[in-house]
Amino acid sequence: MTDVWIDYENHRGVRRWRQVTPVAGTLRFTATPYHPEAQWVFDAHDVTPEAFSGTLPRGLRSFALASVFAWSAEAPGPRTARVEAP
Repeated sequence: MTDVWIDYENHRGVRRWRQVTPVAGTLRFTATPYHPEAQWVFDAHDVTPEAFSGTLPRGLRSFALASVFAWSAEAPGPRTARVEAP
């Protein structure tokens, strides 16, 4: 599957663009440790360099569909690369 960029807010309220490779067939309605209320989530390999701390496997994560604000096939521009929650 092809990498895409998502404008995503994590469970701590930090919003930024992430480069991910979605895993086909993983969209489901469920709760996860980081999303305790049942909702639509999908799995993707997070390939954003800041996503790893050097520990393998690199970045297979569940993402809440409701926390995706935008999708892009291309990398965001420098002004939109990172947005921090207040």
